Amino acid sequence: PSAGLKWQLGEHVHAGVFVGAHLGRDADDSDILHGLDDIDMHATYGAYIEWQYGALGLGAAYRQAARSGYGGVGELRATYRVWQTGRDSVSVGARTEWASDDYMRTWYGISASQAARSEAGLRRYSASSGFKSGGIFASWTHRLDQSWAVNATAGVNTLFGDARDSPVSERSTNYFGGVGLTYAF
Repeated sequence: PSAGLKWQLGEHVHAGVFVGAHLGRDADDSDILHGLDDIDMHATYGAYIEWQYGALGLGAAYRQAARSGYGGVGELRATYRVWQTGRDSVSVGARTEWASDDYMRTWYGISASQAARSEAGLRRYSASSGFKSGGIFASWTHRLDQSWAVNATAGVNTLFGDARDSPVSERSTNYFGGVGLTYAF
């Protein structure tokens, strides 16, 4: 969950700031995580910039954990609107994420003490900064009125590098989807 503010910087450019919450991860979420440390729910904050020209959109964002040692993630994204009529539009896109050392250590690393406690016998694993994932997606937007819209997104995401090779990564490729309601003023 997140909320933010958006400003129009030019005819085709807008930027914004946001705050949100990351739900974290519990060692009981999966058998492979038993014995590892929980990653507590925490606040996040960040900023983004987007350029939109006709059907093409390019964007960059950075999201930082407000909890010390949890790190941050940067995202690069490209979208293309393939269909629009009346209140509905459909876009396709691609994205990639780069993660900091702290983020990678928190989510994908295994310290010596965690390895010793691991019920799955996981080995010590050091994960460092780099591109951690990439994906493709499709989004549908239905405008309810001037301010409200319903958004739905579905896609596939794959892990790269140290995130892919981490012993806690049970699958390197995952499918995702979501539905949301937006209000613009």
